[in-house]
Amino acid sequence: MPRSDDLLGLLAAEVEAAVTARRAPWFDPEEGEAVLLPDDEGRGHWVGAPSLFVEADGTLLLTYRRRRPRDGSPDERGYLAAIAQSTDGGRSFSDIWSLSKHEVGTSSLERCCLRPSPGGPSPGGGWHLYTSWEDPPASGRWRVDVMSASSPTGFSAASARPVVTAAEVGVDAVKDPHLVIGAGGGPEGTGPELVMYVSTFLTPHGPAPTYYATSRDGLQFDWQGEALGVGTGWDAYQARISSVMPFESGFVAYYDGAASFADDTEEHCGLAVSVDLRTWRRVTTTGPALVSPHATGSLRYADVSRYGGRWWVYYEYARADGSHELRRNVLAGP
Repeated sequence: MPRSDDLLGLLAAEVEAAVTARRAPWFDPEEGEAVLLPDDEGRGHWVGAPSLFVEADGTLLLTYRRRRPRDGSPDERGYLAAIAQSTDGGRSFSDIWSLSKHEVGTSSLERCCLRPSPGGPSPGGGWHLYTSWEDPPASGRWRVDVMSASSPTGFSAASARPVVTAAEVGVDAVKDPHLVIGAGGGPEGTGPELVMYVSTFLTPHGPAPTYYATSRDGLQFDWQGEALGVGTGWDAYQARISSVMPFESGFVAYYDGAASFADDTEEHCGLAVSVDLRTWRRVTTTGPALVSPHATGSLRYADVSRYGGRWWVYYEYARADGSHELRRNVLAGP
């Protein structure tokens, strides 16, 4: 039986061949279409950090967040997180729920991730919304919380409970959760294993690899350790897994990379592979796979889901004026 290292090597070679041939998971960012636009032009005006979930009836549910420049008056950095719904194949979205940073009492909201509760309704409801925000001034460090509700319109900030905090795992920050279904059903009828990836800042100025935790109920998570470490070049400061898709005999992830603290918030997109969702190997070692042709070249938070027999990817994309818009693209699918 091949060793896991051998399987990772074969998988990495398959992804490299696909990228060379301009096939999925590669796509042309310029061919994408804008789904949501920022509030204004200029650096610091962003709409993005998407996370997609496709319901059985084809309804698309998209979480995203809005941001204004840090030096604005007032400071509206990460001021709104929202869930939007599309019934036309993901071309247009209407908000069905939103959360202001002022409702939480935080200086900034970051990426959220919407998922149905494993195995059906759980205490508090049938849906979970995993959030990330800065702790109140007492600590000023990022954390991941979860809200539960019976529908995607019913979440309340008052119901938020901690999933993982920086203090309890001994790091400076944990943020930007992304959840995938791992192994099948567990003991005594428990649901499938969930794997949650989080961007983990080991110190205030990095490095920021991806760590992961696992859960059966979507509420209690076991911290596992590093999934994808930082590299030595273009991604030496940050390596943040943003989404995962099946590929050949394993999985391929889009991840956000940055070379230094100066590149924070303007990351580019790389590719990594895994056969078990736990150990990842970067494919894009010499440079990113996907960039915007504009401004800083930032292309980040790529999130992909299967819909209508194809793969749809939503991503945050730098515009010529320095702002970021939320785009979508279609992949033929691996």
